[in-house]
Amino acid sequence: MKDPELLRQAAQAGIAGSIERLDLLGKLLAIDDGVYREAAALFGAEGAVEWLTTPAHGLGGRIPVDVAATEGGTAQVIALIGRIKFNVLG
Repeated sequence: MKDPELLRQAAQAGIAGSIERLDLLGKLLAIDDGVYREAAALFGAEGAVEWLTTPAHGLGGRIPVDVAATEGGTAQVIALIGRIKFNVLG
């Protein structure tokens, strides 16, 4: 996440504070801005941070922010957000 406005939104969503949260901030900074934007558009700023850091069934139990940091992972996470948005789960 390189966009300063997105970073501000994420910080306001409650990721500042503990060591664990600093690790989370580092992970969020490393992902593509589009992932956070898509998640925030669907879940809101706080919901996006929560969703991005919680294991997702649609990703085989993997954590979206971790998947997004891998090669091809950004597309996987954005595709899952789209499936959730349009209720096309499976």
